[in-house]
Amino acid sequence: MKVLINNEEYDLPKEEELILLKAIQQVMMSEYDKLDGKWRLMGKPVSREVLRQMEVKTREKHGNEKALMLRPEKRADPTIHLSNIMLGILQEALKHVTLTIATEHHTIASLSISIKGKSPAGGPMDTHGDIRMRQDYSTEIS
Repeated sequence: MKVLINNEEYDLPKEEELILLKAIQQVMMSEYDKLDGKWRLMGKPVSREVLRQMEVKTREKHGNEKALMLRPEKRADPTIHLSNIMLGILQEALKHVTLTIATEHHTIASLSISIKGKSPAGGPMDTHGDIRMRQDYSTEIS
């Protein structure tokens, strides 16, 4: 992930990205742990279905060996397993994220996040809320 502070560019090291993502995951997991057991039980089939669909797509693209890596251990909570997989996906996605911060008098004056796509896929993207298409076909959220 790149961070621009007053037009000075910094690269966030992978180790720091992982610390940030694990902190976010820890907050989410602590909220998950607070849920009543009935609610967690209801969420497990959803997590299993997401993992099953990911496994099918991975099997088609990369073969059975990589697809089996998406299966949780026996008796393991599929929601926690899915959370760990999503952590890796988010870390990979951060390669395309730039956080831009402008300051005035030691306070943040503006903050924006831009996500650069791999390539333009065709026509323009509809504007929606604060999400808009930039000149280089990357999205910007501010």
